Amino acid sequence: MAGFRQPEFARSQLVLFPTSLEDAVPVDHPVRLFQEILSSEPFEAAWEAMSQAYKLVEGRPPYHPRVLGSLWMYGMLNRIRSSRQLEMACHNRIDFMWLMEKATPDHGTISLFVKRHKPQLNEVLRSTLRVAIKAKLLGGQQLAIDGTKVEASASNDSMKKRPKLDEDLQNVEASIAKLNAEWDTNEAKEAGLREAPWTPSGNTTTQEKAALERKRLQVQAAIAALKRRQQEHAKSGARKAPAPVASVTDPDARQMRDKEGRSKPNYTPHLAVDTESGLVTAEDVNDQPWDGGGLLPMIEQSAENTQIQPTEVLADSGYNTGPALEKLEEKNIAPYMPDCGKSRPSSTERNEAIEAARNQRELTEEQKHLLLDPRTKRLSPEAFRFDGVNNVYICPAGETLRRVREHPDINVSGISLRTQYLASPESCLNCPLKAICLSSKSKSRMVTRDQYEEKREALRGRMKTEAALATYKKRTIVERTFSWLKTTGSMRKFLRRGLDNVRAEFTLACIAVNMRILLRNLKPGAIGAS
Repeated sequence: MAGFRQPEFARSQLVLFPTSLEDAVPVDHPVRLFQEILSSEPFEAAWEAMSQAYKLVEGRPPYHPRVLGSLWMYGMLNRIRSSRQLEMACHNRIDFMWLMEKATPDHGTISLFVKRHKPQLNEVLRSTLRVAIKAKLLGGQQLAIDGTKVEASASNDSMKKRPKLDEDLQNVEASIAKLNAEWDTNEAKEAGLREAPWTPSGNTTTQEKAALERKRLQVQAAIAALKRRQQEHAKSGARKAPAPVASVTDPDARQMRDKEGRSKPNYTPHLAVDTESGLVTAEDVNDQPWDGGGLLPMIEQSAENTQIQPTEVLADSGYNTGPALEKLEEKNIAPYMPDCGKSRPSSTERNEAIEAARNQRELTEEQKHLLLDPRTKRLSPEAFRFDGVNNVYICPAGETLRRVREHPDINVSGISLRTQYLASPESCLNCPLKAICLSSKSKSRMVTRDQYEEKREALRGRMKTEAALATYKKRTIVERTFSWLKTTGSMRKFLRRGLDNVRAEFTLACIAVNMRILLRNLKPGAIGAS
């Protein structure tokens, strides 16, 4: 090994380490500011609420919730998400030893903290926002909202259809009944041979029965989840029914397609992020494959967490529903969203094509292509001008579409009253736009409108301005937050099972996001310890 770098020390050589943990951690190490933030006054209420769950007069004294909470949050910041890895870090990493003051809880104790304090974790998230408000970091008036798919802790093999679930349940119940019958038979035989009551010589039978009972509960939970989703679908009026499968390992997980087109058990986390600071002001996880119902709950939760009413909200088209726009108008919140079904606002060229069509100007071939609806491949309803005075639509060729009927439409966003406007077959017969306006089976063009269309038109008008497009671009901050969670935070798959446990895991991750921003923007002594 001549010519190569030699070891600094032989393994047998004595090494002098610092005499205290205080000397072992540099004065500018982030763990010091991290501990200062969690010991500050804004967190007092959260730790006090958690401490009420302990009985301090029985048995060995427990760890204070601030100690275990700090361990979880610091672990999340360092891509450590499992209780066993956190246990190892307490033994092996100097910064963890300093944070825990050399306490070494086992993984069971560490894991129990999350199970015990799931409801109070939201209060810890609010505490990070109180620190940000105290430090004047949080804007809070402009929110970016988005959702994503995160894989559940369940495989595709665990997803089963209802007939298979029923068959598995029958088999499990038959096995339990057989085991109980054997138990009763053996007990009767033994009772005749000895005076003392019979007791099994081993626990094999007991363990087997317990395993069967657990399997029965899993299958029953999967069947219940399948029934619940079918009932929700029937009430919602959604066109696409949920996949008729449920997982026996995590019944709350739902089979959904992710952005890569893969169908697997997933959950749908949602975030509301303050565009000024990047702080997470609201979060939630559900099993719904669509975003539409998540906008208002995110706004309301953000206002509750920050005590700041937002004035602008930025979201993608999945959140653009009529009832949501109506509620936002009532709350005086300006939305910045593209039309439903579009990933981004219309281009300048398309807006010009719409104006040309509504004013019956001659359309170029490029403009005709821009006006085609991507789903139907026919002329978009946006090309038709609505005349509110006469309650009619005017088509790009100048013909009139008159009101023919109204009917209620039940869909995932609520109940809409849809009005249909129909052109006469004579006017469509020789129309020069017939090839791109009518389907092969239609004789005349129909356009529908509901009570929310005026609000959609107002939103479209706003989104045509350069200022609105510049504002909408700020929505990428929530996408960057999800990117950090999935890459640096390693949250491409949940580790826990069950919706409540997954929500707790995601809340911890969001707390880590906020702590990362606080550590980046605060200086030691800026907040002050409690």
